[in-house]
Amino acid sequence: MKKKGIAPAVIIIMIVGVLVGLVVIYAIAFPGQLASKMRDALFSLGLGRLPEERMPSLETRVTGAVYLCDDDNCLDIPPSTPWRRVPESGSSGSDDDSIGRISDICNEEPSPEDSSDPSDPDKICGEIGSVAITGSYNVRLYEHENYHGETICIVQSVKLGDYNWNKKTKSVKLFESGECETQG
Repeated sequence: MKKKGIAPAVIIIMIVGVLVGLVVIYAIAFPGQLASKMRDALFSLGLGRLPEERMPSLETRVTGAVYLCDDDNCLDIPPSTPWRRVPESGSSGSDDDSIGRISDICNEEPSPEDSSDPSDPDKICGEIGSVAITGSYNVRLYEHENYHGETICIVQSVKLGDYNWNKKTKSVKLFESGECETQG
């Protein structure tokens, strides 16, 4: 005679299913929170990076910014170091509509917000391989210092190797969204 009722294995499977469903709902309702909590948990187990070694999370980048990273590390979650933030300087004081600029990646002093290897703070020089854009910005990358040479206009986060531009950037101008394409 068969017993009627639910087998213990079915109950365990149902509990696991509910837990997975709750994690998915949490991830959808609070994007970025789950990844942040997992990074912190991994760090507490001796893995991952210190919080101050990480690129600021989307929650802390409320105003938006443009970040330049070595290789394709701007596309990592979280983005890897070293990276350089393109500063917004307000009025440009120049003949174009740029709102921020770096005239020479290799010789300009990194800001305190920038991440860098303490043993070699200029490690990003000649190594820019990806761009992360948060907020309503575009960025124009230049092949040479002081905004000379070939250029490319970037309107979203990208791996520069996909555009045959890997490790070519020497200077940068920051624009409000839509302005990059109208500037040369």
